[in-house]
Amino acid sequence: MKYKRLKCLRSLRDSIYRIPVQHLVAALLILLITVSTLAITGISYTLSEQIISKKNSKYCIDILNEISANIHTKLKEVDSLTTYICYNETIQSQINKMNHAQGNSFLYEKKILEKELINMTVAIDSLKEMTILTSSGQSA
Repeated sequence: MKYKRLKCLRSLRDSIYRIPVQHLVAALLILLITVSTLAITGISYTLSEQIISKKNSKYCIDILNEISANIHTKLKEVDSLTTYICYNETIQSQINKMNHAQGNSFLYEKKILEKELINMTVAIDSLKEMTILTSSGQSA
């Protein structure tokens, strides 16, 4: 068995020695170019993937920060409006009138309050609906 291996190796060596040097150099150059190209392609792909992933993450974080800032701004608008409503004497007076009104009188006072609130909220595009509850639990 050892003899067969030696014979096989010798025949391989002899066949390599028979190949012209130009062919061996060409084969080695092709092998070198192929390995280099594959290595550069792999490295480029990995680096590109990392760069794209980082940019995508940064983009998502920027969008979330922008959304957060917009929500914060809208909440400040609503908070400011509710504070204004709480301290507005006209609105508070109208709510007090509604607390003591019944039937058609309540509906009339409610209409007046609705007009006042519409005039106040017309400048706030994002506010579509608002409900004020009287101390008696009725919505205005």
